[in-house]
Amino acid sequence: MVEDVLGQFVSGAARLDSKARAGAWNGWRSGTVAVGVGTRTAGLYSALLLDGIIVVDEEHPGHREASVPYTHSRHIAKTRAELHKCSLTFISSAPSCQSLQGTKVLPVAKYGKLWPTIITVDRAQLHPSLTRNPPLVEKIMKDASLANYIVADNQDSRRLCARCKAPSPCQTCDKKYCEHPQESPCPMCASNGFAWVGWGEDRLKHVYKKHKIIKLKDVDTIGAKSVRLIVPNFENVVKTSGLSIKQNSLSNIVRVIGAAGRSGEVVVIHSGSVDPLLETIRKRDTMPYIKSMWADARKEGLPPFGVLLTVKTGRKAAPSTSTWPGTVYGPRKTLDGWDIMVHVCVEDYAELEKILVSFKKPGKTRIIVE
Repeated sequence: MVEDVLGQFVSGAARLDSKARAGAWNGWRSGTVAVGVGTRTAGLYSALLLDGIIVVDEEHPGHREASVPYTHSRHIAKTRAELHKCSLTFISSAPSCQSLQGTKVLPVAKYGKLWPTIITVDRAQLHPSLTRNPPLVEKIMKDASLANYIVADNQDSRRLCARCKAPSPCQTCDKKYCEHPQESPCPMCASNGFAWVGWGEDRLKHVYKKHKIIKLKDVDTIGAKSVRLIVPNFENVVKTSGLSIKQNSLSNIVRVIGAAGRSGEVVVIHSGSVDPLLETIRKRDTMPYIKSMWADARKEGLPPFGVLLTVKTGRKAAPSTSTWPGTVYGPRKTLDGWDIMVHVCVEDYAELEKILVSFKKPGKTRIIVE
């Protein structure tokens, strides 16, 4: 990127020695360096004289700070642009609704020529035993010109009762995936069948024994310029739960497409049902999907028309949320304590903020605002 824009690294440049880094940083702060390229620190906490801010890959998870106060580059960039009265541009493959509000956005993924080859396969061709791939995928995977990576769900596969969907752990072993039969009836509904849900890493290793398995969250780390990425279950791997389903699902598939490289391939195995996101990648244009996402956000009061936040607390007892404004989901028990998701309109956010300030006082509480 430094070569493309004729700029200089001003932060996050580990390859430069301390003297070179200091020179670039001082030049950037004084204004003698016209274009600075770097990490979040470079664009958001540095130059005093700004003509404009450009945030690349605005939807990438790396823009959210991992420590307190968990800020997002998008929010700080908007604030700095308002203070300095300078232009703000987001270059994004999957623009969020927050970035679309009052900001110039360059949706680079609308140009299909930047995408790799995309092949969609109906899972109806899949053998019932799940040990065979669809014939077309078998043929594609034999092509040795590209390395094959199978994209796993971020979560492990779950073994559930086929009738009531209650957890049905194997009584023979403690592996994350196995094919042992159920030895006793389900304690909830007394039925004998079970089914695996989700495409976790261990399940895929059993099905695709000769190929590399990579989790969705790790596709950016592949490193190769061009690879073949196979999504074995579009509905389970790409689609997400929660309130921002469209935004998160779009970000997931765009990450997979970007990781494959322009000369790579993405093979998507799906259920055969009509899906707007599937049609989006087939047509190689995200703009209609993004417009529908914006309309849904306005209708349902999602960001930027409302506020979504997650409260993670390490308290032992379940916290009371009866006085909280908005729609509250939870508390849900986790390994570390409790998770609470809150959906509140902008007008009621100030009231919720007062409650959360006192809620955080005992400590061990983290608040993530979407």
